Amino acid sequence: MGAATDRTSEHPYGWVIVTVATVSLAPGFAAGGIVSVLMKPLEQEFGVSASYRLALS
Repeated sequence: MGAATDRTSEHPYGWVIVTVATVSLAPGFAAGGIVSVLMKPLEQEFGVSASYRLALS
């Protein structure tokens, strides 16, 4: 049991940072997936063609 073991046990925040980063990034990836799934029905509903969408981007 050296000094390195004592130092790492004082601040075990590594997993907390990983968890917070994962929870923070998950909604962004989910929103991208939802948009891609709903794009075709939205195009049909509002009559917007894919070429129009490409022109805007």
